[in-house]
Amino acid sequence: MFETFKILFSQSLLLFCFIAIGYTFRRTDKLPAGFNKGLSNLLVWVFLPFLIFNSMAKNFRLEVMGEKLELIWLSLGLMAAFFVLAAIFSRVFARERSTRDVYMYSFLFPNSGYIGNPLVLLSFGELMLFDFMILCIPFMILTYTYGVYILNPNRKFNLRSIFNPAMVALLLGMAAGLLELRIPTAVQTILDTGADCMAPAAMILTGVVFASNNLKTIVSNAKVYLAVGIKIVLIPLVVVWAIAAAKVPYTSAVLLITMVTLPTGLNSIVYPEAYGGDSRTGAQLCFVSTLTSLVFMPLIFAFHTFLCG
Repeated sequence: MFETFKILFSQSLLLFCFIAIGYTFRRTDKLPAGFNKGLSNLLVWVFLPFLIFNSMAKNFRLEVMGEKLELIWLSLGLMAAFFVLAAIFSRVFARERSTRDVYMYSFLFPNSGYIGNPLVLLSFGELMLFDFMILCIPFMILTYTYGVYILNPNRKFNLRSIFNPAMVALLLGMAAGLLELRIPTAVQTILDTGADCMAPAAMILTGVVFASNNLKTIVSNAKVYLAVGIKIVLIPLVVVWAIAAAKVPYTSAVLLITMVTLPTGLNSIVYPEAYGGDSRTGAQLCFVSTLTSLVFMPLIFAFHTFLCG
């Protein structure tokens, strides 16, 4: 696990550098108008779907899924625990419904798409990424159903939100994997190259989004620091202690620790902004939790190494 710490530390530093690049370029007005939307569209419609499809098409097999069924149960258990914690802490940190819903979303849904997927791929490889994506399937479904619902102040739900590019890529990748389709070399090269763009592009967009908000406003909310401390530090420490005590196998331990130390997703900014809700709280939570996660995730893994020997 010490090797895991070194890998995670170097990859977290790499991702942080790309966040800094996006932040600096946005602050110095070196990016054209509409850059945020253009890069966001590339991520949503190209890079993330390529990454998801690629992993599923290469690894999703019927015999493999029989072995991975426990990951679905693990995910459902983790999601239930997150839901209880989110329901409790969202009421502690906010009274107004729209703000409370942002806290609810932030505690419930980790940023598995823009940060989790590329971080796991860079740190642990494609096979671990496949396991991570299986673990994330229930979270993806809940994100685009309940998640979208609570971030909309009007409490409207659209079934079409489920069939977003990431979900379609997941389903198509599963089908390609089950059928063991042989993808032409040229197409596979395009998929591999597009998937490789996911990590730097997502981090640059994260930096740009942060820079688009008033930094003083973002870092001035004391409640946000307390909430992030609970989410990124306290809860993971308890989980790591439980994992070590239960002697959880390496793969499951890596997946669980990764999930509980991921920051909150950018949807807590995007959807409230689109629906006229509280996007400032989402920006504050995203900014502080992302920086905290990139620093503390390697340390949490190191703590697991210390406990397990």
